[in-house]
Amino acid sequence: MRSLLAISISCLLLTHGWQASLAYTLQRAESSGTVRWHAKRIRFALSSSFFSAPNVQGEPAEIALAARKALAYWAKETGIQFSLAISSAQSVSGASSGGDRLNLITIASTAENLALFEGEGDLPSRVRVFFQPQTGAIVEADIALNPNILFSTDGTPGTYDLEATLIHEFGHALGLSHSAVIGSIMQPRLPMNGDAGHETALRRLAEDDRAAARALYRPRTEWGSLIGKVSFNNGYPVFGAHVFVEDIATGRIAASDISREDGSYRIDGLPAGEYRVGVEPLDGPIEPAEIFARSTALNVSNDFRSFVSDRAVEVNANSLVEFNIKLEDVPPKIDPRALGLNGKLSTAPLALAPGRTYTLSIGGEGLDEIVEVASDSPYLVVEGINARGEGARALFPVLDLRVRIGADAPTGEYSLRLRSREGEVAWIVGALIVERQVALDGAKDGPEIETDLIELD
Repeated sequence: MRSLLAISISCLLLTHGWQASLAYTLQRAESSGTVRWHAKRIRFALSSSFFSAPNVQGEPAEIALAARKALAYWAKETGIQFSLAISSAQSVSGASSGGDRLNLITIASTAENLALFEGEGDLPSRVRVFFQPQTGAIVEADIALNPNILFSTDGTPGTYDLEATLIHEFGHALGLSHSAVIGSIMQPRLPMNGDAGHETALRRLAEDDRAAARALYRPRTEWGSLIGKVSFNNGYPVFGAHVFVEDIATGRIAASDISREDGSYRIDGLPAGEYRVGVEPLDGPIEPAEIFARSTALNVSNDFRSFVSDRAVEVNANSLVEFNIKLEDVPPKIDPRALGLNGKLSTAPLALAPGRTYTLSIGGEGLDEIVEVASDSPYLVVEGINARGEGARALFPVLDLRVRIGADAPTGEYSLRLRSREGEVAWIVGALIVERQVALDGAKDGPEIETDLIELD
């Protein structure tokens, strides 16, 4: 059972010693170039191993369609022209091989693929990216799905959704790392089908994911940036703080970043608008070890309380706005770590529809001190709070509340803000997905993805 703690979905393996880190912060090469594709046309090869894999439920046409649609989301945001071919190749390129320039998607149970999951056999998938260290240009990206994990195309309980898994992995293949926005497809966890009942709603990109794609592949004339430093009042930098911005008009999460060791952050890909800036520690539901390498995660600063700006920050296209943040060196007392519908707790996002009212549960440390739960969005109204003591096998207190979604609420990711008797504030960032259109049909919305039923070998 994975109802409380969803399984981490993947790890991004880059050659030349690079490790997955920093939300969607752009990876840098030796020359400070961004690790990204320079090509405008990219072909991926879907291994024929998928069509006979005993751990994949779905017809060959359905499996190919899932891959095709997953690429279509990123094509729409990046402007890259993708194509998808079928290949008899089975194995990813070895880390020391330099790659074979075949961007393979495989689920074959070969020694090369199984080596990717050594010591982490419960990971559904992994990605290996080859790039040129001087320029940052990606030259190959291989995706391996775990041959010992169950996947499906139809939401079968007890399996991982194939399309959602591939959307996530294509994000890594394009150069993105994990995000701490819970509703982002690039967050490090994916619920198993049947845990929350909304897994196929994760067949989408969050606005945080779109901002990442814009920052990597769209011209700066289309977006602006927010930069600054997060530090304690004594001037000491805060490493590993989750900095996020909400659109003032709607309350939707627009983008995010994680502060670096010197306290600096940079949020690119922002559409012109006015934003509210928030900061929270990485103390759950997303943990430091899911964003940084384990050795680096030990140095993350979590001994501070969440912050939200008391003024709007205006960002324009092709602009760079500085916003520095000062925090008090005071450990938090409240820490929301899980949420769910109808009393069931999870670390996965919740998919909600406009015009409906839901009973939500929030679990976490110190929640028996909460006196208010609210949203900064005019489209979400919290109508009541009821503390029901310890839940989730007595791990922590649980709150039940009713949330009403406005009928005109725009699609996006929304947060909940909790306030204690002492006035301390904590966030559940981007965990509520309001979706007017559940899924994108890659054949109709966005660029066409070619499916060439040919052998590439």
